[in-house]
Amino acid sequence: MGISSMKILIREYKPTDKIVLIRCVEALQDYEINIDNLKRKRRLPAYGKYFTNQLLRRVRTEKGKIFLAVDQDKVCGYVVGTVAKQTKESLLKKVPSKFGYVVELYVDQSLRRQRVGQKLMKKMEEFFEKEHCTVITVGAMVVNTGARKFYKKLKYVDRSVEMIKII
Repeated sequence: MGISSMKILIREYKPTDKIVLIRCVEALQDYEINIDNLKRKRRLPAYGKYFTNQLLRRVRTEKGKIFLAVDQDKVCGYVVGTVAKQTKESLLKKVPSKFGYVVELYVDQSLRRQRVGQKLMKKMEEFFEKEHCTVITVGAMVVNTGARKFYKKLKYVDRSVEMIKII
């Protein structure tokens, strides 16, 4: 049973949130493992701590932010975004742009379809606008049809597809 998204507060990540962020990162990976039709994903015991540390490092070095969705002091979702300018190589083949990357978005399964993800994305998009980004990119597994529908509802469009062949 879900709760009203009216109670949800979106706030910036603090170092004291690290343990709960690790749990959310693990929950996202578990969800992706569950929907991975090719069974190529896994989560070893060190995954949560390691990947969270990598996210925090990336946020520090790539001028990013992490925002948390909180309901009555309980973290129920997060979004991670970073900002990047184009490389010299990229400028040779693409229109000059400043990129905002939505690295991760997760909402607790019990709160999906209650606008929590929309609130997190809105906060991240506001951050990207303040950073003068001209493009925002986000990725989702092809089999994650719920996420893809969600992003399309927010006016994101398909741009590229990565394909895989298991040999």
